[in-house]
Amino acid sequence: ENVKEPVKKLQAMSSLTEMSDIARKYCQLIDQLETSSASETWIKQIGQLLPKLHTAIVLLETPQQYSYSHQIENDDVRCELFMRLNEFFLSDQHIWPDFDKYDLKLHMCESLAYDFTDMYFDLKRGLELLDIYPNQPNQAASNWRSSFFYHWGRQLVDAEGWLYAVGIGDSNANMADFSSIKTA
Repeated sequence: ENVKEPVKKLQAMSSLTEMSDIARKYCQLIDQLETSSASETWIKQIGQLLPKLHTAIVLLETPQQYSYSHQIENDDVRCELFMRLNEFFLSDQHIWPDFDKYDLKLHMCESLAYDFTDMYFDLKRGLELLDIYPNQPNQAASNWRSSFFYHWGRQLVDAEGWLYAVGIGDSNANMADFSSIKTA
């Protein structure tokens, strides 16, 4: 069994490296978003990254005890990011060609912006923990896993579903899948 311990440690470090690489890429994509130049490339990149993020977080090895170090972000910063994402999703013609249900479109854009904003700040917090505690990477791993289960896991699934519904990743997607959503 002592021989298995180094292998397990190596696997844990590998899954943490994968998770941190994906988290960093996600945060970079969000940071690079320019609403004035909505890009089909950007939405495809984020659409391709979400399933990788989902896989990485599920496979992330963490200690048995989870700790969720939720950091309250500056409301102005959160609001600014939400508004920037919402504006992008509303204006992107690659997502919404010939879509005529404005109330559903508005609801979907707000939901996506909210989901992406929350995921951004929780992923960024894990990256900050890696920087603050470079010799204790389990701090970040534990925080990511905890925040995933307690906070943004459902949002990741919702974001993947919304992007699927508007055809990112599947040209045969059907908006009818989401037509029953209440937009009150």
